[in-house]
Amino acid sequence: MATVTESVEVSAPVTMVYNAWTRFESFPEFMVAVQSVEQIDDVTNHWVAAIGGVEREFDTRITEQVPDEVIAWASTDGKSHTGRVRFESIEIAEPDPDLAGTDAAQAQPSVGGLTSGAPVAVVPPEQMGEAEPPAPRATEGTRVHVEFTWDDETFLEKAGEALGLDDLQVRRDLHGFKNFVENSEEVRGWRGEVHGGRPQPPTSHNE
Repeated sequence: MATVTESVEVSAPVTMVYNAWTRFESFPEFMVAVQSVEQIDDVTNHWVAAIGGVEREFDTRITEQVPDEVIAWASTDGKSHTGRVRFESIEIAEPDPDLAGTDAAQAQPSVGGLTSGAPVAVVPPEQMGEAEPPAPRATEGTRVHVEFTWDDETFLEKAGEALGLDDLQVRRDLHGFKNFVENSEEVRGWRGEVHGGRPQPPTSHNE
């Protein structure tokens, strides 16, 4: 079995990020090798992927799904391919625009190492101390962690190779997903749960 794991931080709330991932038909927008994904029912998806001009088709079935937390799936043959995506709500620090150029603004011309203009005040050592830096601004974000596993001798020859399941391609696709979400309007997604491959309708808490 081969395994690829990658993570990316998205500057968007976890619900928005999770909902975007549940829109499987949008995968071709950020997965280079995927041509189309058709959602057959709440847990089954039909994929069409191509690489090097060779088209592959296969089905996956969602095995676990919890809103804003996790989505896991497996190929319908039960052994050749599995995937899991975890969503974690985080805070992403942003630079404070009010501090931009502060050092330059405070700097004054000096002569011989002394600041020109007003007399220099002498501060006793006991009164000297380090000023506390301002707290960084933070925005609500999401860490997306994906893990793919596949059978080298079966799935790789069929769909794994078509999907480009290697570290570099997964990393590129994840960053494509990040850009896709950060530059899109929020969409509604399916908020039901799946346990053991059996879908459960959305609860009032998840709607």
